[in-house]
Amino acid sequence: MNRLSATASRLTTELWTEDDLAPGAKPSAGFHPHALIKGGDALLMVPMTPGRARAAPLLRWTDSMGLKTIAARYGAWLALRTGLARPWLRTTIGIRTSGNDHGDPALHEYLARALDVPAVVVAGAWGPPRPNQKPVLRVFDHRGATLGFAKVGWNRLTRELVETEANFLATAPALRTMRVPPLIHHGVWRKRVISIAKPLMGRAPIRRSGPPSPDVLAELVNLSVRHTATLGQSSYRQAIPSRFPDGLGGVTGAIAIIDERWANTELAWGQWHGDWTPWNMRHEDDRVIVWDWERTAPSVPVGFDAIHYRFHAALAEGQPPGQALSDAVAAATPTLSRLGVSKDSIPAVGALYALEMQMRFAPYPGEDLPEVAWLPGLLDEAIRRFAGG
Repeated sequence: MNRLSATASRLTTELWTEDDLAPGAKPSAGFHPHALIKGGDALLMVPMTPGRARAAPLLRWTDSMGLKTIAARYGAWLALRTGLARPWLRTTIGIRTSGNDHGDPALHEYLARALDVPAVVVAGAWGPPRPNQKPVLRVFDHRGATLGFAKVGWNRLTRELVETEANFLATAPALRTMRVPPLIHHGVWRKRVISIAKPLMGRAPIRRSGPPSPDVLAELVNLSVRHTATLGQSSYRQAIPSRFPDGLGGVTGAIAIIDERWANTELAWGQWHGDWTPWNMRHEDDRVIVWDWERTAPSVPVGFDAIHYRFHAALAEGQPPGQALSDAVAAATPTLSRLGVSKDSIPAVGALYALEMQMRFAPYPGEDLPEVAWLPGLLDEAIRRFAGG
């Protein structure tokens, strides 16, 4: 980019064009000033006004946050809220808030119409680059009150993810153990799929909570028809080739071992969340607030969520992927038993979970997606550990 900071390149890749952005803290009329705050590979975009909206993105709590993180966020929130942080907000841009010369509505206008308010202010958050990376925008009214969270699907994968979550949130039943953000809007802007969900924020955690209880996972499993079937007869197994658009390639041998070892093993099948991790949930009172339903699906092996939570928590602590998966399956075994997963089928569930991760990040031909650092070798390691292959 020639007239904007390179930090803003992710904004023009996924959301806006260069004509929608203007450099500097005091852009021309029709643009709202924002600051870009970069921390490692993560990026936070905050509006310069109002102060309440500028600081609000820091006050969203998950089970993954310890007391040090909470204290640091409160400190940063205070600095942003009062304006003390202004000298450090060096990367500033203006974002178009009204339509361009071609009559194309600005994103701010689209969101305001979707939420039925005169105008909106937005903040945005981007994590480290990864295949499923998409903008998540926090949308405010002119006073800085949060109206909702908007997700934007800008390429093939992220469009599918936003569609999946929107469809689930639109039809989610009343739940006994979980709270799910209600869907406000689902539509398309400039060929980007946009969903907006009501804000379920959660309170700052006094202590970290543990993995989801078997009761929560049991309710989740039963959101689709729970059933039993052998792996070889399952719809899950039949769909595997179609989930590798570029061909089975290097996973052919691993799949052959899985078929040989477990094709006739009877497994329990049901719904899963798909990305149940400490940073996608918040225990509160007698229920759990659960966000990010982009990967939810029916008819997967019961137990995937319990393994996924422990596996990704271990990765976040720096554990090697193969050991993290092995330990996650071992730690999840009591929960799997409570969910009705037989002891003999648990190794199959562990190996299939590794295959699920391989399918999740299988690229389409011609795609140039960031590499998932922990993925190479995970499936082969799972085969060795669970199938003796």
